[in-house]
Amino acid sequence: ETRREAAGILAEAREEAEMLKKAAYEEGYAAGFSAGKEEGRKTGYNEGLAAGWQSGLDKAREIMNMAEEVRQAAHKARENALASLSEDILHLAMDIAEKIVRREIARGDHGLISLLEEILRQNAGMGGKHALVRLPAGEDPKRAAEIASTLNELSPDLQVVVDETLKPGDFLVESEAGIFDGRVATRLSLVESALKAVEQRA
Repeated sequence: ETRREAAGILAEAREEAEMLKKAAYEEGYAAGFSAGKEEGRKTGYNEGLAAGWQSGLDKAREIMNMAEEVRQAAHKARENALASLSEDILHLAMDIAEKIVRREIARGDHGLISLLEEILRQNAGMGGKHALVRLPAGEDPKRAAEIASTLNELSPDLQVVVDETLKPGDFLVESEAGIFDGRVATRLSLVESALKAVEQRA
């Protein structure tokens, strides 16, 4: 009897131990499974994060490339606009310069003599004594002689001749210092060159 009782106790103990073992196994398995799922979630999250990050980088690069294209297009458009504006300003300046020159021409001999006086003064300052002034054919045949008389003090050996190739407002001065081209087209060309040089430095 005692032996059967002991055997029963031992069986119960084994059964309980088996149950405890099974419970422990299931608990451990559940814990492990839970941990595994957590690890899986972390892995998935990290993979998703990495994929999202890469996708974000790709999208950022795409946006940056688009922005750069827009910037370059805007810069080019701005350059074109500025170039167009510069051309407008240049044409306006040339119109003003031409009006000034034409106004000097309209002043008649007074404007021309002022220019010739300045040139002859510079020539005299460089030691020049001889000068030949070429003027366009005018209506008054005495014009050349009158101008020569007016400027004679600045250049004792001064000649004023009529040049049929010159247009109204044109003149040429030949002296030891060189040739001064006072033709209207030349003066306007010099003004234009000066304006373009200023524009390029700006």
